[in-house]
Amino acid sequence: MSNLKLLKILNPLLAIAFLVTALSILLSRLGYDLGNAHPTAGLIFIILSLVHFVLNWNWVKLHIFGLKRKAPKAGKQ
Repeated sequence: MSNLKLLKILNPLLAIAFLVTALSILLSRLGYDLGNAHPTAGLIFIILSLVHFVLNWNWVKLHIFGLKRKAPKAGKQ
């Protein structure tokens, strides 16, 4: 499966994990007891974020670090 297809699945899951994490901390500040919702959602968010980062590593190298792909040497394929 290509990175693009994986990201199309991963990105909505990442957004949902972020929203659940943010909502759970907000509700806990308002006095609601949500049990382990915040730590669990936070852990899922961190794991999905790391997978997202790995899948976008080539973009990070190019745009953040300014590293370009090496062109193949002439005569080699």
